[in-house]
Amino acid sequence: MKNKLKIAAGIFTVVFCILLGCGGRGAGRESLLLPVEGASTMENGGSGGSGGTSPKEAGAALAQPLNLGRILLAEDNELNQEIAQAILEEAGFTVEIAENGQIALDMLTRAEPDYYQLVLMDVQMPVMTGYEATRAIRSLENPALASVPILAMTANAFEEDKQAALKCGMNGHISKPIDISKLMESLEHVLRKR
Repeated sequence: MKNKLKIAAGIFTVVFCILLGCGGRGAGRESLLLPVEGASTMENGGSGGSGGTSPKEAGAALAQPLNLGRILLAEDNELNQEIAQAILEEAGFTVEIAENGQIALDMLTRAEPDYYQLVLMDVQMPVMTGYEATRAIRSLENPALASVPILAMTANAFEEDKQAALKCGMNGHISKPIDISKLMESLEHVLRKR
């Protein structure tokens, strides 16, 4: 676990919530928030570095589960999958993972309309990129499946990357490293429109 945290620290700004006491959601729950900015933060038991989501903001985002249903996470990197899944499940979502764009397209095509409330789509994946998968989803015959909200979730954070995501049919763009507050804000914004 310690090695995974060291690796994760270099990839994402992550806030881990360690439950003390009753261990469940709701009254009586106490949380110790540890922002992970670098491996030394976790090794020294410190409270974090600078930038990213503050512990207070992340705690507020995580303390109020959205419980808005099922998200299809299209991500090829296993560690990124684990981190995103942990964040989303803590917020109350159910998460299913597709390792590339083709698998995401296949999973969505086999699903009933509204089975997935949203797709979080990495852009750079093997077999089929996130852009290709989004264009294929938008061209599906079933309008309910074709209109599922899709958010790009990628390290490509320049304005032209955001515009490319919108141009191919995505509903928005979330930059990596993940800022938990911004992720929750984006999810709520897109899902509220639905």
